[in-house]
Amino acid sequence: MVRYIISGLLTGIVLGIVVPFNISLLNEKVLLLLILVGIDVIFSGINAKLLKQFEYLLFTNEFILNSILSVGLIYLGNIMGLDLFSAVSLVLIFKVFYNLNKLIKTIVCTLKNKNSLV
Repeated sequence: MVRYIISGLLTGIVLGIVVPFNISLLNEKVLLLLILVGIDVIFSGINAKLLKQFEYLLFTNEFILNSILSVGLIYLGNIMGLDLFSAVSLVLIFKVFYNLNKLIKTIVCTLKNKNSLV
């Protein structure tokens, strides 16, 4: 498993260096939102795994639906002439910090319970 992660990372780095690639401003915003959605879902997935409540279908659906919703809001904002990027990114950043806080609490409680059993 680790071998696949490392080989994928090295392949991505090599392709990023070799292949020239430009991202337009609108695509930069969409890419940033997708990265924020990914971080949010990863933190909530790790938290669910630690609580033994992880479901793969829920994890993938959360990522897909959050991605569609955030990109859709940006698209509708562009159609209406509004810049909703700031609002959507702010909400996603709050969600990332909220899920990170839940993850830290879960880790601390898990470690505290393990130490009390020893």
